[in-house]
Amino acid sequence: MSRAPRTAPLDPSVEEHLQLSQFTGKFDVTDFVGTVSEKLITQSKTDNGPFDPKPFIQTFEAAIDTLIAVRKDVQTKTEQMEKSVRVSEREYSKKMTDLNRGFEAVGGSFAGMEARMNTVSSTAVRIGEQLETVHLERQRAQAAYDIIDFYNQLSKGDTARLDTMRKEGRAGRHQVAVILRRLNAVAKEVDLPNADKHCAQTLLEFNGGTSCVQVYVNQHDFFINNVRSNKPVDDHVLRSKLCRNACRWDSLPDPDASPPKSEQGLSELFVEIRSTVETEAQIVKAVFPNPSVVMQVFLQRVFAQSIQQHMEQLLHRGTSISDLAYLRTLQLVHIQASNLVDDLKTYELPHVSPRTPYEAKEFRKSLAGTTTAPPGTSAAVSTMLETAMEELFVPYIEGQRYLERESRSLGTLYSNLLSQFTRYHVRKSTIVLQDLTNCSLQEKTQKGKSSMFDRMVNQLSAAAATTSTSGGSTTSAQAAAALMRFGGINAPSHDKLGEEPVREEDGLLSVDVAEKMLKWHAEAIGRCVELSLANDNAKNTFALLRVLAEAIGNAYIGAAIETAQVRVEAADPKVEPSLQPLSIIRSVDLICHLWQHYVNTALLPLASSSVTIRREMVIFNNQTVSRLEGGANHLLQRVTDGMPFNTAKVIGADHPQIQRSSHG
Repeated sequence: MSRAPRTAPLDPSVEEHLQLSQFTGKFDVTDFVGTVSEKLITQSKTDNGPFDPKPFIQTFEAAIDTLIAVRKDVQTKTEQMEKSVRVSEREYSKKMTDLNRGFEAVGGSFAGMEARMNTVSSTAVRIGEQLETVHLERQRAQAAYDIIDFYNQLSKGDTARLDTMRKEGRAGRHQVAVILRRLNAVAKEVDLPNADKHCAQTLLEFNGGTSCVQVYVNQHDFFINNVRSNKPVDDHVLRSKLCRNACRWDSLPDPDASPPKSEQGLSELFVEIRSTVETEAQIVKAVFPNPSVVMQVFLQRVFAQSIQQHMEQLLHRGTSISDLAYLRTLQLVHIQASNLVDDLKTYELPHVSPRTPYEAKEFRKSLAGTTTAPPGTSAAVSTMLETAMEELFVPYIEGQRYLERESRSLGTLYSNLLSQFTRYHVRKSTIVLQDLTNCSLQEKTQKGKSSMFDRMVNQLSAAAATTSTSGGSTTSAQAAAALMRFGGINAPSHDKLGEEPVREEDGLLSVDVAEKMLKWHAEAIGRCVELSLANDNAKNTFALLRVLAEAIGNAYIGAAIETAQVRVEAADPKVEPSLQPLSIIRSVDLICHLWQHYVNTALLPLASSSVTIRREMVIFNNQTVSRLEGGANHLLQRVTDGMPFNTAKVIGADHPQIQRSSHG
């Protein structure tokens, strides 16, 4: 059914609201209807007659027709735009497909090019390797040609070419020395007549042989290759007798771990030195007229350059870890170097005089600073090796350097081991003294009891403040300072806020702890004997004995006795006395016997070279032990003094019961 045509045109204001632009953006139906009918409502209100709906119907019908036409136009435009979009999408997809194909083609071209480049580079590498091989072969062939040519000339007695090269300066003399050394090796195989004699005479004419010896040593392949193949110390591993497998550097500062006996890089270096010296001894003996001096110069260079450089790297690595790691590394190098010196002493060479007295004088003068021996002696190389060995370790052990470091290391180890023990006794003694003060026993405490633990603190403080005649801290002072620092004595109060509470077992004496302290001390004594001079063994042993006495005597046994005395004297006499001090006395007795057995067996024999120092050690040891035994006896006396009173009290309490039972 078709709609009837409009009878009246729409109002221009209504036509304006029916335009397509009015429906874009935010659109409200209520506002739209109100706007269209606003004028009609006004006209209806002005008419006095009844309400007439026809204007409204006509207006809204016309508006609906207009809106339907607008909707059709919008649909038509939408279809056209969708069609255009589909066409554009198809074109875009086609372009993207073409681009993808193009990119794939380019990628394939690059992949093929890369494959061809890899093939070409592989071919170039192979060609380079072949050229290098050919070059090496050519060099060997040229060297062989030169050796054969010189061999033929020398076999005919012609030395003009060698003389010409010798006059060309330093490089020429070096080349002559190399050629003569190679000819000497050839002469051993083919027995070239008078070859060694000619080499000796030629080399002796080089300013008395000085330049040739210096060039021979400085340009030796051993020193050049050793510098090139020098590896970082971190790549090397340590080995000990108890640990045959590789041990890392982080186990070196552990005092309970076995000290290393070898280091991979150092062992490899010493093996190379032994092999090189064995070969060079034969060459020097055959080529040079004074082989002993030449060998001394060569070995001095070995110690001063190769061994010292590697030793400095090892010690620097050990220093960065701890004092114990440094000392163990120093001992390791000393043991290995001593074995090397003993092995090298077997390559003693005879001393052969040069051709003329003047040349001999000039030769010795040009090599000033080297250890030479008069003609006819055979101890020149051995003496030089011993001197080089001493000079190698002088910067590390001269004066008090080694002893101070050893004492500091022991003090640190002991302080770490006894840190909880010291904290326990400081805390417990302080608590007991505070309780005594709170019980109005301040006067009695000030006169006797408070001084018991204070004596140990005062002794440690006095020892920590002691200085040697040279102005530095003594060994016992360093140990006492370390014990006070790690034990928390005289420490600021704010440092104790985060500490863990002490446990009862932290303050008990243990034979195992004493054995561990003696074991660490024995290792230090072994190092002292290894690194110190024979004349200093007694003095250094006495110094380390003071460190041990300070730790095991004052800080360990003395602290336990002092705390036990404070507890016994602060105990209530009306309460049954504790028998725990008896166990402390037993532990003190066992540890003192173990300590004295160690001193008599291990330390006193080392001081036999000095009667005075040995007597001082015995006096010092006896005084220390006597002081500890006096403290233990005093503790035992205090315990036994309290027992009769408590026994009488117990008997008095039980006496009425005994009487009643007898009368009953």
